[in-house]
Amino acid sequence: MATVENPVVEYTPEEVYGLPALKTRGQMHPRTKRLVPEVIDKIRELDLIRPAYSYNVVDIEKRSLNGVRLKGGWEITSPLLIHRLAGASQLVVGAITIGQALSEQVSSWFAVGDYSKAMILDAIGNDALFRLCQLFEDICETEATDRGILPSGSLGPGVDGFSLECQRTLLAIAEADTCGIRLLENDLMLPVRSLSVVAGLGRRIKRWSQAESCASCSSKDNCKLRRFDA
Repeated sequence: MATVENPVVEYTPEEVYGLPALKTRGQMHPRTKRLVPEVIDKIRELDLIRPAYSYNVVDIEKRSLNGVRLKGGWEITSPLLIHRLAGASQLVVGAITIGQALSEQVSSWFAVGDYSKAMILDAIGNDALFRLCQLFEDICETEATDRGILPSGSLGPGVDGFSLECQRTLLAIAEADTCGIRLLENDLMLPVRSLSVVAGLGRRIKRWSQAESCASCSSKDNCKLRRFDA
């Protein structure tokens, strides 16, 4: 049975002023800055950020050069997973989302020409998803501490060595439907701002941060979700 939670994710103007995606050469345009409080008010008024996550902790039964077989018969094919999670005895498989309302409001503002507000909201939505990633890593640390072992950092499909085709298996393990996530035919998720994530638990395992993951990602230069300078 998956663990399912609905955490609170809120923003102050000062937090939004610090988002790299809203800056050019390290500075935010004055007009953008003036609009930030209005966008935050709209988020609260319409409840645009609706975070949810679900996860399961699953034992690793067998490893190969290309992936792992988990208790329950699940198989994940990913050379990257095997490499990065060497030493793991269990996987924490999660699904996280901020819901669809924010993405729909972004589209609505773009449609009527409110481009600045749309871009501010888009950046907040991306950052909120990263906050949930950090929350997932905090959960993994708690799960590891309860077992007297160590957690790794987190990984997600869609990078070299970890195909998007794994997404269907990950979402099934995490019971993602319990937090409103479903998979489309093209292996993308709805709500749009959703992620599947995996971390390892073990006695001898390497841990890394989200910043280190961004730095080593082949898509870092073009990633809309990028939060860290890498």
